[in-house]
Amino acid sequence: MLPQELIDEYILLFRRGELSSIKQRELIDWLNADVTHQAYYRKMLKLYACIEMTENNDLTKTMQETVKKRLYKQMYIQRLKKISWKITGVAAILIIMTGSVLLWNSSNSEVISSSKTLGEIGSSKAILTLANGEKITLNEKKCQYITITEEDGILQDSIGHLQIKAKEHHSQRQTTLMDNSIWIPQGGEYHLTLSDGTKVWLNAESKLKFPTCFNDDKRMVELSGEAYFEVARNPSKPFIIHTDGVNIKVLGTSFGVRSYQEENTIFTTLVTGSVEVQSTHGKVRLTPSQQAVYNKNSKNITTKHVNTEFYIGWKDGKMIYDNCPLEEILRDLKRWYSFEVFYTNSQTKQIPFTLNIRKHEKIDGVLELMQKTGRVHFDIKENTIIVK
Repeated sequence: MLPQELIDEYILLFRRGELSSIKQRELIDWLNADVTHQAYYRKMLKLYACIEMTENNDLTKTMQETVKKRLYKQMYIQRLKKISWKITGVAAILIIMTGSVLLWNSSNSEVISSSKTLGEIGSSKAILTLANGEKITLNEKKCQYITITEEDGILQDSIGHLQIKAKEHHSQRQTTLMDNSIWIPQGGEYHLTLSDGTKVWLNAESKLKFPTCFNDDKRMVELSGEAYFEVARNPSKPFIIHTDGVNIKVLGTSFGVRSYQEENTIFTTLVTGSVEVQSTHGKVRLTPSQQAVYNKNSKNITTKHVNTEFYIGWKDGKMIYDNCPLEEILRDLKRWYSFEVFYTNSQTKQIPFTLNIRKHEKIDGVLELMQKTGRVHFDIKENTIIVK
C-alpha cells in the first residue's frame, strides 16, 4: 500500500499532468482498492484546485496567505481522518465561486454536497464582480436588475444574458481601467451585451474585464479563456481585446478568440469583417475564414484558412472536431461537463477523432461512440474518466 504522503504527491502530480505512466498505474490500483480512496482523491483534487485559484485571483497577498493556510489545514484534516469528509465544529467548508474561494463556518451554515454524476450538462451561469468588489451570482433561474452606481448605469440580467446600460452623463474616466469582470466557471456559459452594443458569448472557464462605459478614443476589454464577439461598428473608436501579450483590434466585425492560460497558443478566428492581431513581434490582418495562431513561446503569429464552425460552433451549442487529438477533445469536454480525466497511457492522448457533439446532451453517448472504434477504452470512477 502506498504511504499517505506519496498518495498526496501522486494526486498533485496528476493534476499538473506530470505523473509518469508507471506511477499512474500505482495510483489507479490504489483507487480501485477501496471506494473511500476515490472519495479522498476527489476531495484532494478540489483542495489543490482551490490553492491554485488563490494564486491566480485578484486577492491581496495577505488574503492569499490566509486562504492558503485554511486550505492546507483542510488537507491536514483529510490526512488525519484517512478519507473521511465529516467536518465538525468550526472547520471551514470550501465553496468555489468564479475563481474565488469563499470560506464559510460550518457551525452556522448548512452543508451542501457538491458531488456530481459524470456528464452533468453545463448551463448558463457566471459570477459578476463590480468595481467596488461586490460579487453577484448570475444563472438561468432568475432575472435581476443591478444598479452599479447612480452615475454609471444599470446591468440588466435576464435568463443567460447580461446587458450593460450606461448613463449618458457618465463621467469621463479612462476606459483602460477595467471596472467590472465576469467569470464563467467550469460547466458554464454566458452571453452579455456591452454598453456600446457589442455582443459577447463567453465559454466555460473564461473571464472578461470590461468598463461600464467606453468614454475614450478606443474601446478596450481584457479576456482570458474563450469568447465570440460581434463588435458594434464605430470607426472613430476601435475595439481592442487584450489577452496574454496579444492585442486584437477591430472596428466592427464578428470573430472568435481562444486564449486559455494553460494552452500554448492563442487562436483568433474571423467570421466577418476585418481583424488586426498584434504582438511584440509584429501584426497580421485577417480576412473572413482566416485564423491567426499566436505561439506564446516563440511570440510568432501565423495565419491559415479554416472552417470557422470548428472554432466558434460552441456558441451555438455544437462542439465540432476534425481529426483532433483525444487530449484536446477531453480538455474541452471537461470544461463543459465538469469531470476529471486520468490517462493510464500517455500515447492515447494523441489518438485522433472526428466528432460533432451537441453541448446540451449527456456525454455517455459520446464516450460510447469513441470506445466503439476500438482505439480507446474508458473506465468511469465516480466523476473521473480513466482513459486506457
